[in-house]
Amino acid sequence: MWGNMEPYRASSVHIAGFVAAAKRLGFFEKALPLLAPETRHVLEHPFDAKWVPAQVIQDLTARVAEQYGPECLDPLNFAMTKDSLGRLVLPMLRVALAITGRSPATVFSRLGDSVKIAMQGVSASWLATSANGGVVTLRYPEAPPAVVHHAWQGVFRFAFELTSREGRLVAHRYLDGGKTVELDVAWT
Repeated sequence: MWGNMEPYRASSVHIAGFVAAAKRLGFFEKALPLLAPETRHVLEHPFDAKWVPAQVIQDLTARVAEQYGPECLDPLNFAMTKDSLGRLVLPMLRVALAITGRSPATVFSRLGDSVKIAMQGVSASWLATSANGGVVTLRYPEAPPAVVHHAWQGVFRFAFELTSREGRLVAHRYLDGGKTVELDVAWT
């Protein structure tokens, strides 16, 4: 169903945006000493490569959540999406919103294209279940940290803000040994 997946990597823009948001919000210093040596090397040389192994963002996510609580991933990823990755996907999303209307469903239906800017090897799909909600399915080649739904909640808040709608993550499920994450969202 998912086809052959690309190598599992994170963009240097994604890593740099995450670190910048974490530092700005005060969610970095206690996590830094706990990071794997490979992660620290990437952080010391953030733009040596356009793409780095995705384990770098997994390590960052897990260590930040361990030190500051998983709930911090929501505001952190909201800030990262808005300040960094959002700038890259906004032109595409604005065109789509102008053509199909200002619904979060428009943003969620294009999430797969947006994810490709931040991650390789991760697939995203959207299934509308009502006029005001649906299911985002994310498929990873290996299980992300079991707190990743908090991070996606921040990304989704960006979509709700962009469309001027009140929305929320209603439920989440980890399937397939944690490699598939289903996120139910709804808005008014």
